[in-house]
Amino acid sequence: MSVFAERRARSKGRMKTDRKGFGYKFQVGTSLVALCQAQPETSMADAPYVEIDVHFGVGLEGKMTVCLNPDQEILRWPEMKAYLKERKVDIAGGCPVCDRNDPEHPKYDPETVSPPGPRFVVGVIPFGEIVKGRRQMLPDAEQIPQATGTLAPSLWDALMTVFEKAPQISDPDKTSLIEVTNNGKVEGSTPYYSAAIDIPTISVPFRLSKPQRFALRKAFEPKGELDLIWNIARQIKSRKDIESILGGKTFTASDPTADGKPSCFGCDCDPADRECGACPHKVDCAKMCGVAVPGGSATLEPPPPSPAIRRPSPRPPEPEPEEEQEVAEVEEAPPPPSKPKPVSKPKPVPVAVASEDDVDATFAAFEAQFGKKG
Repeated sequence: MSVFAERRARSKGRMKTDRKGFGYKFQVGTSLVALCQAQPETSMADAPYVEIDVHFGVGLEGKMTVCLNPDQEILRWPEMKAYLKERKVDIAGGCPVCDRNDPEHPKYDPETVSPPGPRFVVGVIPFGEIVKGRRQMLPDAEQIPQATGTLAPSLWDALMTVFEKAPQISDPDKTSLIEVTNNGKVEGSTPYYSAAIDIPTISVPFRLSKPQRFALRKAFEPKGELDLIWNIARQIKSRKDIESILGGKTFTASDPTADGKPSCFGCDCDPADRECGACPHKVDCAKMCGVAVPGGSATLEPPPPSPAIRRPSPRPPEPEPEEEQEVAEVEEAPPPPSKPKPVSKPKPVPVAVASEDDVDATFAAFEAQFGKKG
């Protein structure tokens, strides 16, 4: 029997009620997704999910805490132990919530009993949806690996049933899609989901594109989007912190991380939680958890006043450049010729007038040479 089959047999039927989840949400209608394979070279082996028991409704404010029962398999994984050591979260001594669930415990209260329930986390790549029989694919930029957790019982069973029948569908080199249908939520009940193998892609499996395979490798890196063990590790509180919650005291992280943030930072922000509202890291924590900032918008302190600076007088605005005129399609007419400058008339040259004696002498000479005319 494979590791997946063994874990699946133990998990089947344990999840009875729907809970608030995180990560990718399956909207009403039919979604097309690819189920991501198990994180390579980890204790996940061939099971494409991680499972952890949690308690809901803990303390006066009804918080969620991860069960610290040492019998849980994931708490014994070397990757989990390394992450908890890095976060300085001490879980030794067992689960205080389970202790109080025991009727023989001195602080046992039947009204506050919170039995552990499983939480599952898987990785998916959304590809699109089917609307009125037509496939509408998402843009390439939105087809990225995402983790999704706290699955409804019908959704969990549907996904794992499909994977049991065709485990090769999570292979990035021969992927097939899953059609997940959310039939909507009826008041007073949980959503009903169904899942089926997508016929076109099971008939002709496809290889994830190069950008998708690159994104998948990045998501599988330690503390990446599909490092599902880290997804659980960052939600675990120490035994001391859980005892503080059970006692109704204001939660102050006794096990801060290396950078001074509380151990619940980035994984358990609740807008209605008074403790979250008093936390100095609430803005960044709310952003990481994808929720509203507890207590409303953060009031940021105004920046310190800057020293008086003599500012230069403002420069006059530069004239706006004139818009270039569009070039006419026809050539422009030549400019009209300039008027010629007036030319001054030359002064008349005086002509000498011959006297009568000069004329007579001229004719006399003519007659002497050629003879007197008839």
